[in-house]
Amino acid sequence: MIRYLFPLVAALAAVVTAGCAPVVDQRGFVVPQEGRDALRPGAHTREDVLAVLGSPTTVAPFDENTWLYMGSTT
Repeated sequence: MIRYLFPLVAALAAVVTAGCAPVVDQRGFVVPQEGRDALRPGAHTREDVLAVLGSPTTVAPFDENTWLYMGSTT
């Protein structure tokens, strides 16, 4: 009986641990390191920012000159 139980337990353990693999999920826009290195505050124009990063996720409601690029990686 025990010799039949061991393969069943091993197979069940393999199935359970296979479902625990980490999943990386990215939402929105995460600014790449190259983009952060390429732009300096006060040194570039809006057109420069648009060329490197693209259009912002949103513009701040209190200041149209504040562009927000939002994203997250979990």
